Amino acid sequence: MIIKNHRIKEIDILYSIGAILAVFGHSHPNNWSAFEGTFFYHCIVFIYTFHMALFFFIAGVLLSNSKSIQAKPFTVFIKEKALKLLTPYMVLSLLTVIPKGYLEHKSLSFLNINFLIRTIFYPRDNIWGHLWFCLCSLFAI
Repeated sequence: MIIKNHRIKEIDILYSIGAILAVFGHSHPNNWSAFEGTFFYHCIVFIYTFHMALFFFIAGVLLSNSKSIQAKPFTVFIKEKALKLLTPYMVLSLLTVIPKGYLEHKSLSFLNINFLIRTIFYPRDNIWGHLWFCLCSLFAI
């Protein structure tokens, strides 16, 4: 007997809502003071209070219902998950560290171990700052 993948309709709905809120939440000018006190500002602040937590909640629900976590030893699961999450993060970070540093400092004088560590391990300092969730997802398991 073949059991088809079971989709949880409520999770699909929450994911759709979260995606819409993430797009809306990120569609504002960088200068928040330009619209401070407006209805739009209050909507953005409200969205930022929970929209990423919603995605982590969804990931947790899906992970707890996943057969992949039950089918193998936990250490193997963590190793595979780390490889899946950290590979794109590290590749993109290492490919962009030189151009990012050069654009920031107008020379290659920035190249030192502190800059490399900060760029890799502090995602918001990284050119791919929006990938901070890769590290958080790994540590949230």
